Amino acid sequence: MQFIFHPLFHLALGVTGIVSTGVLVKDILSIRKQLLIETGKIKKKN
Repeated sequence: MQFIFHPLFHLALGVTGIVSTGVLVKDILSIRKQLLIETGKIKKKN
């Protein structure tokens, strides 16, 4: 259990969390945009 106290472990955990959050936000925004396009609230650009 020594690796839990290693600084690189915490750094990797933080980077993984930031990347996961970024991907999640990007997906949520694209789903929201698609929903707005389908409901006709915004026009789709070519």
